[in-house]
Amino acid sequence: MEHFLSINPGLASRFPIQLDFDNYSATELAAIAQTMLEERDYRLTLQAERKLYDHLLSVCSHTPYNFSNARYVRNLIEEAIRKHAWRVIASSNPKKNALMTLEAEDFTALTRSEYH
Repeated sequence: MEHFLSINPGLASRFPIQLDFDNYSATELAAIAQTMLEERDYRLTLQAERKLYDHLLSVCSHTPYNFSNARYVRNLIEEAIRKHAWRVIASSNPKKNALMTLEAEDFTALTRSEYH
């Protein structure tokens, strides 16, 4: 946003109040992910939860100031749900628990660069 406002000097004067927001921590992002999953009636295995949290720790420690935060988490969850769907459709007779549970493998191909 700072770059956008600096392109046109007159534009910045039209926004006299600018708010800066800190990025969420990995713990906060994991809580956001959990809320998103619960809203969609999904849950994570312990391995998936650990994998997601470790990924969020890595992202939080290596991202620029303007990290997309909750949008990034939403994209991770949506991608994992798509991978989960492909995994489950390949099974012959999935049980209800399998239909509602994301596993670590559903998060395997996600990288920071996909969502910046």
